[in-house]
Amino acid sequence: MRVLTGLLRSLAFAVAVGCGGGVQVRATMIEPARVPARQYEHVVIASRGTGAERRMSDVLARRLTVADRAPARAHVSELESMRLSGALGSGTGVLVVQVQLTEDARVDWVRRPETICGPLVCITTNRTTLVHVPRCEATVTVSLHDGPTGTLLARERLVERHEAWRDEEACPPALQRLAARLGDVVDDRNVVVEVELVADGLPGADRAHAELARGRWAEGRRILERSVRHAASLRPADRARLMHDLAMARRFDTALPGRFGLAARALRAAIALDPSEERYRDALRAVRAHARAERRLVERRDSAVRSAILDTLPPPPSAYGETRPAPGPGPETAP
Repeated sequence: MRVLTGLLRSLAFAVAVGCGGGVQVRATMIEPARVPARQYEHVVIASRGTGAERRMSDVLARRLTVADRAPARAHVSELESMRLSGALGSGTGVLVVQVQLTEDARVDWVRRPETICGPLVCITTNRTTLVHVPRCEATVTVSLHDGPTGTLLARERLVERHEAWRDEEACPPALQRLAARLGDVVDDRNVVVEVELVADGLPGADRAHAELARGRWAEGRRILERSVRHAASLRPADRARLMHDLAMARRFDTALPGRFGLAARALRAAIALDPSEERYRDALRAVRAHARAERRLVERRDSAVRSAILDTLPPPPSAYGETRPAPGPGPETAP
């Protein structure tokens, strides 16, 4: 019976065992919206009115429409007068949409079949031909401004590229892919994270891993807490492995107060026990990034915190058209 129980336990999470002997389990975390327009009660979407910009504005408007209340629309040239007249009141965010299309061509050599017919026979050969391949780079930039002040709060840039055999066929597919990706920049996302556990075989670890594989992070964490308290007789490297897994359980136990600080403390202890193991430093960086993302979510949901942040920002610009982001150009996001 003991052998059968051990076999069933192994089968329960055998698919999670990696080639290196570690265990892979899955966890979920929330990735904050890169352009958090939903923090505003009212949203205005502005563009220069080109066909491509209207299309991208429509995508954002559909995504941000709630209970038949759609965002307002405006031309970018109207924003400053709207701000000065008070039309962009408190609780209003402005999304500015800009689309840039860069079209050119690259030179390439292609082999094409060519048939030559004589009086008696036709011969088909492959002929090398110099061709110009049209290509298009489509870029959409979405900027979020605080309505009453015009202050730039976030900016995201997406890029798609496409090549075709005809000039008129190069840009439409790139724009179509941009439209498919654009709506996600204004929404939080549930991200599945592959979590590596490395203490397999150590006291209590396999039982904890089975709980974590089922998504029972609190139960798995409590088992690992007990294992760590009784691990004084283990080698430092093995104690470090237990501390690493305890840190992962603390990180994803959402009911644990101060979970990120406790996870970081366990990883610092693992690094001290086994300084040569780089994965512990990688895990510590991931915990800190997760903590920053969680703080952004909390701050956005707390209107008082958001107001305090806005009070510390630089003075408002003289016009929306002259707004320049403090940190420099936004990152190019590839699919």
